Amino acid sequence: MSLKSFQEAMNVLHTRAYAAAERHYQEAMFICLTPKQREAVEVKVIEIRELWDGMATVTTDKTLGEMFKPKEDELDE
Repeated sequence: MSLKSFQEAMNVLHTRAYAAAERHYQEAMFICLTPKQREAVEVKVIEIRELWDGMATVTTDKTLGEMFKPKEDELDE
């Protein structure tokens, strides 16, 4: 496996892990918090991710069918 293909595979796995973590905290909030508290947590989560960590929101709805295509020089690896 080339470095590029490893990075691509890790991007997929990390995205799935992040989505699972998001689902877990949302389920926990639904059980334990009022709607107003849940909304405040959601706002803070976005602030922490985007402003503190510099990670912009990424959506996959338009990229589900996209595949990474190797560059010409990576075909030989």
